[in-house]
Amino acid sequence: MTGPARALAVPGLFARERPVWQPDDINQALGHTRTTGYRDDENLVAAGFLQQVSASRCALGGRNIELDDPLRQRDPVLLAALPVMKSRAADAGQIQGRLAWCAWRARPVAPACAPARR
Repeated sequence: MTGPARALAVPGLFARERPVWQPDDINQALGHTRTTGYRDDENLVAAGFLQQVSASRCALGGRNIELDDPLRQRDPVLLAALPVMKSRAADAGQIQGRLAWCAWRARPVAPACAPARR
C-alpha cells in the first residue's frame, strides 16, 4: 500500500460504534508499523482529518465535514435522487434533511433516520 493510501485508510476505521481510537489500535487494525502509523496520524492531525481528544486518543477532525459539501454538490447519484427525495419528503410529510441524510449515508435506516411515528 502506498503512503497516501495507507494514511487515507485511517479515517475509514472511525464509525458510530467506535468514534475514538488510540494510535496503537489504529496501527494494529491496519497492520502499520508503529513509526509509520504515528507519522501518518500526525500528518492527518496536521491536515485536520483527525483531532486529538486526549494525549493518546483521536477522533475524526473537522476537515472531513468541510469536504462533505463539495462532494454532495457533485455526486451524480445524489443529484439524480434529489427530485425523488423531495417528492417523497412532501408525500410523507417528513423533513427533507432527514431523508437526504439517510440517503447520503447509504446505510440501513437507523432510528435517527426512521420516519416519525404518528
